[in-house]
Amino acid sequence: FSTQWDQSGQIPDRAVNQYGWIDRFGALDLTEGGNGERTNMNLKITTTLSDKSLLENQIYFTNSNFNLWSNFTFWQKDTLSGDQIRQQENRKIYGYRARYAHVFNLFGKELKSNIGMGIRYDDIPQILLFNNFERNIVLDTLALGQVRQNNLSFYYSGTYHLSSQVSMNIGLRYDHFYWQYIDDNAPVYAPFSLNKGIAGPKFNFYYNYNPEFRIYLRAGSGFHSNDARTIAQGKTDNFLPRAWSADLGTFFKPIDQMILHFAIWGLHLQEELVYVGDEAIVEPSDETLRAGVDFSIRYQIREDLFLDFDYSYARGRFTNLPGGENYIPLAPTHTSMGGLTYKRGSGLNLSLQYRFVSDRPANEDNSVSALGSFIWDLVASYRLSGLELYVKMENITNQEWNEAQFDTESRLRAPDTDGRFTGKLEPNSFSELHYTPGSPFFLRAGLIFSF
Repeated sequence: FSTQWDQSGQIPDRAVNQYGWIDRFGALDLTEGGNGERTNMNLKITTTLSDKSLLENQIYFTNSNFNLWSNFTFWQKDTLSGDQIRQQENRKIYGYRARYAHVFNLFGKELKSNIGMGIRYDDIPQILLFNNFERNIVLDTLALGQVRQNNLSFYYSGTYHLSSQVSMNIGLRYDHFYWQYIDDNAPVYAPFSLNKGIAGPKFNFYYNYNPEFRIYLRAGSGFHSNDARTIAQGKTDNFLPRAWSADLGTFFKPIDQMILHFAIWGLHLQEELVYVGDEAIVEPSDETLRAGVDFSIRYQIREDLFLDFDYSYARGRFTNLPGGENYIPLAPTHTSMGGLTYKRGSGLNLSLQYRFVSDRPANEDNSVSALGSFIWDLVASYRLSGLELYVKMENITNQEWNEAQFDTESRLRAPDTDGRFTGKLEPNSFSELHYTPGSPFFLRAGLIFSF
């Protein structure tokens, strides 16, 4: 896979709505963009040992390279040459996984067991950050280093049917990490390395009252692996921040043609990661607590007409910050999707779907909001034997909406007589919403031949 692109980047709202220098699809830095390539190789062998056991072995390899030119703050730091940065990474991933599955008879009941292990090695001989001018001229080397990371893991998962109505699943996973970071930008050679392990339990409980009503309880612990550079630079003492989560839910069928799902859930994170784009680093933040509810409907109105609806509400806060200053930036609150689908084996098929995201805080005190959106999509297809013609229309009402959104501080220059943004500099920097525009009305057609 390979790709290259030019992009408008994240544009500040004032450049469009206050100054009128560009429209929503314009660019302030015409040299933003990137290129990348990736090669994946994968081999998986499944061996059936008996009617109650099997063995899986998998090896994989990934080679990826990318360059990314971005300008988040424009002229805030360097009023002469601008704040464009170039990120570059060359990475090789080597991995192996194995799984042994066996069905036991325990006290007259069936126990399905899975035992597995895996090893993954990431080799990044070059990870760098340049301060750049118009993509071609390097002004300063901000970061240059090498990262190597090993992850060795073991797990067990067992599902036991206590009765025809009750079953449970228990699991335990252990991960061990080895990080190494070499700062090639440092005045002396001083490689940093560290070992750390963590175990995470899992528990699932299912109760089938009858074929129309099911209750489940799921709980478990996970983690995220902190950035090796963050660990090496002493920005965190929590190398593998833990997460605890639980959800209680039910599936039930009030009528044969309808399935309803309802769940309440909670998630506690010992630490979240915040990506600082203009410095190309990941920084740890405070611990958070999120809780919410999920609700969904699947309803077959008639033989060829289907309704689907999903809704989720989530409330997330930093737990160690004072009230009113503890919002989690960009954490979604209300989200929903659904629609109607007319589906037949042959002939005309139609699907009208919507996507909804509400406004949400863009910073910790909610003084800046990331704007929500409500988008309609339509897919129409005509199938005859092995041939299918389809047309997909995205954002059929041509709504203006924002995709990526961030509260960012920036400083701009006005356009000059030649149309380049090299004119008069803003007197001060401003912090406001920066965004990439969501797709306008978009039409795609295709032909599928099945044989």
